[in-house]
Amino acid sequence: MAGHSANYPNRLKAVIKHVGLTEKEVAQETNIPLRTLSDYCAGKVPIPRKRLEEIAQVIGCAPADLVPAVWEKNPARSLSPQSLAIDHEQSLPFIPEVPTLPPIFHALPLSQDIIERGSSYEEFSMDQLRRDLLHLLGTAGAILPFAELAFDWKRTEKLLARSWQPDAHTTPMNAQTLEHFEELTKTCWKLGNGHDLESAEAVLLSYLPKVFISAQQDSHYQHRAARIAAQGYLLRASLAGHKDDLQARQHFSEQALHFARIAEDHNLQVAALQQLAVTYDYRQRPGKALQIYQEAVPYFDTISPLLRAGVSIRMSGAYAQCGQEKDALHFLRVAHDHFPETPEHDPCYLYSNNGLYSLFLWDGLIHLELDQPREAEQAFAKIDGLAPKMEIPERVRIEFLTYQATTYHLLRELEQSCAYLKASVEASLALGSERRYSEAFDAYQQIRRAWPQEPQVKNLAALFVR
Repeated sequence: MAGHSANYPNRLKAVIKHVGLTEKEVAQETNIPLRTLSDYCAGKVPIPRKRLEEIAQVIGCAPADLVPAVWEKNPARSLSPQSLAIDHEQSLPFIPEVPTLPPIFHALPLSQDIIERGSSYEEFSMDQLRRDLLHLLGTAGAILPFAELAFDWKRTEKLLARSWQPDAHTTPMNAQTLEHFEELTKTCWKLGNGHDLESAEAVLLSYLPKVFISAQQDSHYQHRAARIAAQGYLLRASLAGHKDDLQARQHFSEQALHFARIAEDHNLQVAALQQLAVTYDYRQRPGKALQIYQEAVPYFDTISPLLRAGVSIRMSGAYAQCGQEKDALHFLRVAHDHFPETPEHDPCYLYSNNGLYSLFLWDGLIHLELDQPREAEQAFAKIDGLAPKMEIPERVRIEFLTYQATTYHLLRELEQSCAYLKASVEASLALGSERRYSEAFDAYQQIRRAWPQEPQVKNLAALFVR
């Protein structure tokens, strides 16, 4: 009824509109019937506490942003008219106007020029990379739209895309701007491969939405923008994986595949298929992962040798998980045969998630799957997570540590198993990778079952108290 006052007033409708969602989208995400959600928005019925929390989580705010703080005093009951005195036009506080970068970005001098230093990890100074990021952000006109970046991934993506709608105030998309975004993407990958996942994500989110929009518009620059978008979403998928958010990882992998197809770039398409397959591997669905890897095989003659080897060795792992030893060993040989002597010179090196270390990592994993721990030990030892024999990304070094701990457990070598696991947990926490931390915990569970009374094993338990 027009002009009818809400019996249970709240800010739900205003907040949903403010963040760029619709009532239908929120209803779908929360599994609340649309009519019920509409009644909540209209203030016709009280909002139960559990549903309020679910709605707030999807929107990406606190329950107190939807209802007054008085609700906290008696959380057992639903909201009542007597507890609410809300101005629907009141400003919504949970998306700040002033952007704030992570602490490492403050008080750093800007680079005067950006110099190509090659692709080897040891050639990069992390401090210099951060200065480069600031320089590139300023030059490309990228602006971080809000302070907090730890929002729900779907809502964040929609908000960012809305904030970058082309108008007279945004940086025009031209060859120079795209070149800056390409350099920025490379730098984000280097940060992600180092020790700074948080900074990689913060900067990536600062410009990817503008590329997202341009990559879908028919223009002279569409294919180039689509290539940048595909690489950006490949990185977003990897970063989501470190948060152990496999739903987001799958979504971003699919987005990367979408833009790779727009770009008509076979290398990026295969890299996206590889990322998507790894997601299913994390979900312990090797059959589905194998099916996706097989979609990449028709492109083998047109993609870079490094990608071909990377997909082959991961296919080998999937076959091993499915108990198909003959096929597993075949694709392991294919990977070794096609792996380039200088992978860092491969055009796909930065985003392919492959290096010489990949051969030894997957070689060891395949032997673990085939119940050959001694052969796995020999493969892992060619890198060694505790004392790496070459420069490798930190996320990969942690994988070596965890799998070496598992290998020594299978070989019944207690001291080595505990030492590698301890290093794995500490490095996972330092990196801020929930995925690596979870993998280390799984290895700990196996070790604890094998040696439940050993003091060294009991001491490991303290590492998992956070």
